[in-house]
This record gives sequence, C-alpha cells and structure tokens, in this order.
Amino acid sequence: MREPKFEVLTGDITEIRADVLILKFAQAFYGADRHVANLLLQAGEDPTALQPKEGGFRILDGRGVVAARKVIFVGVSELYSFGYEAIRIFARRALAALAGSDPKIRHIAATISSNWKRRARND
Repeated sequence: MREPKFEVLTGDITEIRADVLILKFAQAFYGADRHVANLLLQAGEDPTALQPKEGGFRILDGRGVVAARKVIFVGVSELYSFGYEAIRIFARRALAALAGSDPKIRHIAATISSNWKRRARND
C-alpha cells in the first residue's frame, strides 16, 4: 500500500480537481458547504440529499458544478459544538464511507476552516 500524500492548496474549493470533495452538514450550511450546496441545488439536486442527519452521509455526483467527480456531505452536530474531537469523528466517518463506496477513489479534497487560529484558542 502506498503512503498517503497530503497537499495544502489555497483557492476556490469548487475548482480543485479530485475524485471526491468532503463537506460537512452541521444541521445547516456554512461557508464553502453552503456555496457547494447552492451550486448543486441550482443544478437540480434534491435538497434532502444534501442534508444527512448527524452520523449519516450522502455521496452525490458533482454534476459539473465542482471540479470533483463526487461530493460527500457528512452529517455532524450543530456548528457551535463542532470542536476538535468532532472534527476527528467527521474525518473518520467520511473516509470510512468513501472506502466502502468506491475502491477507485485516489484523490480527496476537503476544506480547512479559516477560523482555526481563533478556534484553537477557544477549544
């Protein structure tokens, strides 16, 4: 098995080429999650498909509105309680869901909050 390669890029997440774009649904949409959800809705996606319950997930086609082939929304707790432990659980759930869905996935994109410095002082 090859070692994973990590790369940090800046830019518009909708323009990052990947097999899958990982996003959260914190019982509402925020930031990049909201932007991608709006693009998918404009492309005709069913609104309920974008809103998994906490602990659940939905894997959707990118519909050409994002550079990623697929988008996964992982249901997490409300944003005010989405701290470091919740982020670790979110990442594990997303990767486990993807591992079971498509063995050909090689390139995964995800966002990193621009508020991480402020959150680190508060957590």
